[in-house]
Amino acid sequence: MVKKYNKISEEVDSKASKFLRYLEDALEGEAFDFIKGLTLETNVYLFSGIIRNYFLHNYLIRDVDLVVGTSVDIPKI
Repeated sequence: MVKKYNKISEEVDSKASKFLRYLEDALEGEAFDFIKGLTLETNVYLFSGIIRNYFLHNYLIRDVDLVVGTSVDIPKI
């Protein structure tokens, strides 16, 4: 099980910079800038269909699901 997890983890890590470019291209400028601003304040976790769409090479994004690590002053961002 550990080997399988390590292989998945390596695969995800190797795609990180490509996923960031995908996210920037797929989102409108303000949405990407907002997420980028959040990452300067706290840990940001994206999940759900956006990750699936990346691996399917699908640029249709209806929404972005985020979880933040700590409380953030949204108006400041």
